[in-house]
Amino acid sequence: MPGGVGGGAPRGPLLPDSLGGLLLTVVIAVGLRAGPVPWLAEVFATVPLVAPVLADGEASAHALAIGLVAFYSFASHKFLTFDQGITAALRRLFSRSR
Repeated sequence: MPGGVGGGAPRGPLLPDSLGGLLLTVVIAVGLRAGPVPWLAEVFATVPLVAPVLADGEASAHALAIGLVAFYSFASHKFLTFDQGITAALRRLFSRSR
């Protein structure tokens, strides 16, 4: 299967990764709800398309948090896993030492 999830692929890290992403999303959403979202709602109060979206602070904080976690997750997996970045460098280092 694409992405290495099906077949005989190990599934151990999937649950901790998912729970970590969920926790990160909740923490970021709470932080955004307490800080930047009310300020953004005031700044964009006169913009017709944006004001109604930001009026519901909880929903907009949650949506922004999901976007930030998606970006963070993509970037971290791209540069730290998927046979690139630090994972590939460590694999090369350990394969030379044998």
